Amino acid sequence: MSANLVTMSDVTNHIHEKQYFDYQKRFLAVANDGTVTLKLEATTKDMHVIANLDVEGKAYFDSYVDTVYTDDGTLQDTFNRFIDDAPAALSKIYLTPTVSDNGTQRFQKLIAAGSRPFSTGASTGGRVESIVAKGFNVYLVITNKSGSAQDFGVTIEWYEE
Repeated sequence: MSANLVTMSDVTNHIHEKQYFDYQKRFLAVANDGTVTLKLEATTKDMHVIANLDVEGKAYFDSYVDTVYTDDGTLQDTFNRFIDDAPAALSKIYLTPTVSDNGTQRFQKLIAAGSRPFSTGASTGGRVESIVAKGFNVYLVITNKSGSAQDFGVTIEWYEE
């Protein structure tokens, strides 16, 4: 019998443990100065999050904590990356929450994919990795600054500990 050394990424390990979750959504023709907003909420476990953004034109990608919500928004469907009867995520993602105060800004990223008239055919993305402690949430705001309507793609991946 031979001994084998198997190495795998942290992500692959969490998928094998049925503890890696995903949210993906396309937002088509987001108007210039239009926004996509999301609330990420870690309920009973910490949420180790990787947020990926793909855009066709220049955009701002901002996050806030201590946000004051007047409505959580629409709870989004998420899925476990292990395809069987794996457990559902405990953390929640809401689309288009209503806020009365953005709170404290944590990061602000410029996604420089071009602006009108040069945004056609241009694309780029942004990536942010964070840990949201249980009982906390993060407010994400993505704003189209390209000068024309553009498509956005948002992928939120996480595991819970």
